[in-house]
Amino acid sequence: MQTRNLAADPRVSLHLGDGEDVVIVHGVLLDLDTPALHPHVTTAFEARYTRPGDQPYLPRADPCFDVLDLIGSATATLTATAGVTDHR
Repeated sequence: MQTRNLAADPRVSLHLGDGEDVVIVHGVLLDLDTPALHPHVTTAFEARYTRPGDQPYLPRADPCFDVLDLIGSATATLTATAGVTDHR
């Protein structure tokens, strides 16, 4: 993800799934500043990603990890494989 591209156009699509069970979220990315300002998020990442191979990619381990973004709930559209769409 290119920061300069997101600054110019913060619209994003996020795809989760394996091809059969798919979730797609479309929305506008909100810049939350640095992870240091949101320690609860950093702690949640560390609780979720506990394998040794995950450690180098966690915010506290990588000094280049200086941006934390959120897909704004007011702009998000969620689509599931069953064809159900939830506009929040």
